[in-house]
Amino acid sequence: MFASPPPQAEQQESNPPKGASGLSSVMLLAGRVVSLLLNLAVQVLVVRFFTKLDYGAFAFVLSIVSVSATAMALGMDKTLGRYAAIYLQNRDFPKLFGSICTAFTLISLLGFVCVGGIGVVSIAFGVSPLGDGLNSGLLLVLILLAPLNALDSVVVALFGVFASPLSIVWRRHVIGPSLKLCSVALVIVASGNIYWLAAGHALAVGLGVVLGAVLLVRLLKKEGSIYEAVHTRWEYPTRELLGHSLPLMSTDVVMLLRSSLAIISLELLQGNVAVAEYRAVSPLARLNEVVVTTLAVLFIPAASRMFARKDAAGINSLYWQTASTLAILSFPIFAATFVLAGPLTVLLLGEQYRSSAAILSILALAYYIHTSLGFNTQMLRVYGQVRSIVMTDITAFIFVLFGYILLIPAYGPLGAAIATAGGLVLHNLMNQYWLVRTTDVKFFDARYVTTLTSIVASTLLLVGAQQTLAPHVATSLCMAAIASLIVLYWNRETLDLSSAIPALSRFALFQRLVRPRAARH
Repeated sequence: MFASPPPQAEQQESNPPKGASGLSSVMLLAGRVVSLLLNLAVQVLVVRFFTKLDYGAFAFVLSIVSVSATAMALGMDKTLGRYAAIYLQNRDFPKLFGSICTAFTLISLLGFVCVGGIGVVSIAFGVSPLGDGLNSGLLLVLILLAPLNALDSVVVALFGVFASPLSIVWRRHVIGPSLKLCSVALVIVASGNIYWLAAGHALAVGLGVVLGAVLLVRLLKKEGSIYEAVHTRWEYPTRELLGHSLPLMSTDVVMLLRSSLAIISLELLQGNVAVAEYRAVSPLARLNEVVVTTLAVLFIPAASRMFARKDAAGINSLYWQTASTLAILSFPIFAATFVLAGPLTVLLLGEQYRSSAAILSILALAYYIHTSLGFNTQMLRVYGQVRSIVMTDITAFIFVLFGYILLIPAYGPLGAAIATAGGLVLHNLMNQYWLVRTTDVKFFDARYVTTLTSIVASTLLLVGAQQTLAPHVATSLCMAAIASLIVLYWNRETLDLSSAIPALSRFALFQRLVRPRAARH
């Protein structure tokens, strides 16, 4: 199964990322939780304050802007993270600063052309890419987010280059969401309309970019020799950067289109209200991905080092151990968003979104299946199976596209949820097929049986209690919390969270509740 280790495996073997271990990993996880809570507050306030028509238009235009921002970034966030780190390691400061300047200049020029072009065409000629009406007016304001988000992604990537997890947590997980929450709160207090919300959103992101740049400059000043080298004559490796970034850009655009395709399809086939009913609950469903996205940065270096050592048994054990861990840690979110989808939707979003509860259940189940199957895509990347990943992405994308075309006209946002869920499950099943066929991961691991049994049993009990007793939402949440603790305690012998986040083992409560008995003795 083994081939020669890919370059990233060798690099991570010799230089493991500082921000991905020990206390830094706890900081990143804690920052992620804070960010989720703040963004959830923003989502709830916006959905409750504005009508479905207004919110649907806002969500649709934001999806268009997100795709534009990804294309405008030119893949520079990932490319700069690689090349800037190499230049820094080699003390090649002229190319380091030249590459940073190149990335910011290219994105700024594209942003000027895009924003200026839409503004001139819309105002001078009275023509908008989205036609007349609410969507067109929002586009004129929110299009400013495209270059701002692209620049922000580069700033955050540079924080990673200079090994500053605290700056990443502060900028991405605290400052950004806090500014958005403040802007939404001000709009609501002032009884503003949806255009005020769009303007406040753009202003919050702009302030976040400026504050991120200030933090980055302060970080460089602390480095001393790096900041002093800013006065040297810079070299601009434009061709080298673009040669690496353009393929990455196409991949990013396809991935983002896959996540935004539901919103765009619903807008074209059903309208703003259908977009609102789907988009209002999709962030809640995606909470099931929180653990998997947070711990992915910790999994890839460990798997890469085992791959470099040709440790087949270790790779199989690592994969199924982490899959079990992800399923257990994500179960509380799954219980709330799947079993309690109805009362949770009404509690957070109001009675007008009761019909979205079924959408939340379907999406939550699909995202939880995706989480519970573990880091299959990441493992394929470690083995260099690019062709398998691309084939899976394209197949799932086509499946979802045809699903939207067939189901949305008949079933609206519920049809979009079914197609999205089907595509996500298909994507993971295909990944598992390639994983077993091309890597050293086995089809199944006996240790996963206990985890799977406990989760299925707890879910069925919660569903039965919810259907027969119809308890108050507070009682339902307490039942879900108790079931989650039971699942956690039941699987304490197989759960190995301390290897993923070593700093947690310092806490006595963690040791008593999670660590296996053998480890405690």
